[in-house]
Amino acid sequence: MPYFFYGTLMDKDVLEIVAGKKVLEKFISEGCLLGHERVYLKNLSYPALITASQSSVRGVLYDGLDEYEVAKIMHFEGNQMILKSLPIVVQTGESTGQSQLAEVFYGEFGKELTDHIWSLEKWMKDEKAEYLRLARVWMQYFGKSNQPNWEDL
Repeated sequence: MPYFFYGTLMDKDVLEIVAGKKVLEKFISEGCLLGHERVYLKNLSYPALITASQSSVRGVLYDGLDEYEVAKIMHFEGNQMILKSLPIVVQTGESTGQSQLAEVFYGEFGKELTDHIWSLEKWMKDEKAEYLRLARVWMQYFGKSNQPNWEDL
């Protein structure tokens, strides 16, 4: 089953750092999750999903991950996130317009949510360079028991 990325993992540089491999275009298509918005978390540069019946979230479907790479992404996403199988409307390729189930990282953040809509373009302009550095450091802790909090890096 493909994975639907709606935040920083839409960026190929981040995905390559996290998965530890080159991202191949043949495994990527665009998708849209209906009934949700992506918003910033307080004092963080990455988004979370919230239910919003009249909204949708554009992202990427990625279908080229093995179990080890998924484990690395699970580490990257952290223990507040769970995977949910949700219908994604495919936006590119032969399946355009069709709904496809995909694994989506989903968390319940409550008071940590803001009402500021997260934008990939804004994130790339303002925060990507520092985020790549943090992602490299964070991924060095994959498989280790003494992990810091992301906020402490």
